[in-house]
Amino acid sequence: MEYSEYSLEQLKQNSNFEKLCSYFFNLAKDKETYETLQSILYKGGIEQYSFSAKMPIKNNPEIEMKRRFSMAYLFITEPQTFKFFVDNNINLFHGTNASVVPDILKYGLNSVDELNKQGIEISTGEDWSRIGGKRNFVSFTDVYDIAEGYAEMSTKEDTPYSAIIGTTASEIRKHGTVSVASDVSEVCVKNSFSKESIKCICVDTDNIDEFKNKIANYQVPVLKIPKIDDKFYYIDDMSQIYINEDKYEKLVNKNKAQEIKRLTNPATTKDNTNSISNLRKTIDKFKDIIKDKTTKTK
Repeated sequence: MEYSEYSLEQLKQNSNFEKLCSYFFNLAKDKETYETLQSILYKGGIEQYSFSAKMPIKNNPEIEMKRRFSMAYLFITEPQTFKFFVDNNINLFHGTNASVVPDILKYGLNSVDELNKQGIEISTGEDWSRIGGKRNFVSFTDVYDIAEGYAEMSTKEDTPYSAIIGTTASEIRKHGTVSVASDVSEVCVKNSFSKESIKCICVDTDNIDEFKNKIANYQVPVLKIPKIDDKFYYIDDMSQIYINEDKYEKLVNKNKAQEIKRLTNPATTKDNTNSISNLRKTIDKFKDIIKDKTTKTK
């Protein structure tokens, strides 16, 4: 299956691509994880799931690179959320403030003009992005990082955390798309997007319990996502990649603790001797990762 219109060779033209890939590969706890990361980073998809929505959306090698790294990070930090995306073909996202999600699940996702027309009072991120005094469309992106950025800009004092709405390309096509001049990778639906087409809501781990209480009356999957402030890398608009070694080491230690917990859990192992052996290998592996990264940054 062809996941992307861009080859690995095209992405490698950015000298930092392989460098960031190496950071992710070093986080692989086993062969299966490593091979999954290879598919994510080198192919742009896995199984029948493509990160690209393959719609008339702005695209180039730099955008494709961001698309792949954002999914690799999600896979490493919240594998169950990544699996949900794969199993349900979720590859289009809309970032917003968590406080407005209950109303979105009640009325649907509406443009500012549609909200005004129907007399619905909801303050959303669409409000500040009016074009020429109008905003008659709702935008989605197949680059998770972009949705994450929009979501962060929409946070408020009373609800200082964001939410990301997930859906599929087939649901977008049901509503019909409109052409909008944009500097980012996005596809737009005219006027509104139905609540029935929302396939999941993603909220960071620290706030997920509170958020579930907010939308307890609605039957929609709520998924964990990592806090944006914890991300160990950043890709700017010029496709320069920056690594935060302290945040990377924090992620390494977190993954180590989770793996140790898994290996020492009697419910997940049948052979205690084998479990101890694997535990020692895991500890040694993560020690080597930290040592290697510390050496490189001196």
